[in-house]
Amino acid sequence: MEKDIRDIRSPQYERPISAATEKAYRQAREHFKSNGGLLPATEHMILNYIADLSTTYSFSTISHRMAALSHWHYGFGFQDPTKTSRVRQALSEAERICRVGGRSRPPLEFHNFDKIMSTHESVLQRAVSENKKEQLLRMYRDKAMFSLGFWRGFRSGDLNSLKVEQILITPAEGMVIYKGNADQGALLNIPAMEPHCPVQAMEQWLTVSGLTSGIVFPAISRWGTIDNTRQSNVNEALRKLTKQAEIDIDFTSHSLRVGFAEWAYNQGWGFMEIMNHVGWAPALAKLRYAR
Repeated sequence: MEKDIRDIRSPQYERPISAATEKAYRQAREHFKSNGGLLPATEHMILNYIADLSTTYSFSTISHRMAALSHWHYGFGFQDPTKTSRVRQALSEAERICRVGGRSRPPLEFHNFDKIMSTHESVLQRAVSENKKEQLLRMYRDKAMFSLGFWRGFRSGDLNSLKVEQILITPAEGMVIYKGNADQGALLNIPAMEPHCPVQAMEQWLTVSGLTSGIVFPAISRWGTIDNTRQSNVNEALRKLTKQAEIDIDFTSHSLRVGFAEWAYNQGWGFMEIMNHVGWAPALAKLRYAR
């Protein structure tokens, strides 16, 4: 196809590059096409290519491949798909993931999530029957926090930024998290689901806590008192629930996001679907774990 298009190339294509660079660019384009890409490329092709490269190659190699594809589009007068905002975001996340590499936290795989939440539910119901009021608030909070955290791929920052005013629950149907107050545009729609339904858990937590404004998941003292001025320690709470379930893995809130991405991947979700649900970092990280 390159030969067919060469007669409409723009003057910029004539700017000289070394023979070695031209050879490297040609090899990069061939690699792109061997991975299912076409020239001229679409943004979607570039995004999938970045995802594939980030599982195996260094970020310098990824950058070189992008430069090669950019040069071809620029030279032939096509719009450059490597310069879109979504591709820049993907490259930024790919660079971060390549940098942290093996130091990333492990994903919270679904079977471990299920065990953690099922164990927690059993302990919670025992506390209800024994009327352990000082423990119940924290238990209901953690149930809501981690069911929402897993199914929406939320990290600690996402969970701690939520305000009660942003949440609208329709029992047995779903929950909407608004971008600002409830009169503004919806940010996330979360349906009722099984197992470990985040809608049911959130409804229980807000009912038991009596919260009507402020931080959704505030800190709770050891005496069971809510402190509306402080956010909860998400990672510490997750470690306690993990230990309670007798799982010897050091999960963090990032494990929730990558764990959901892994579950979605195993359920047949495409890379772009995962990306749209939880963001670039866990989607790319999921592919690294899969390889």
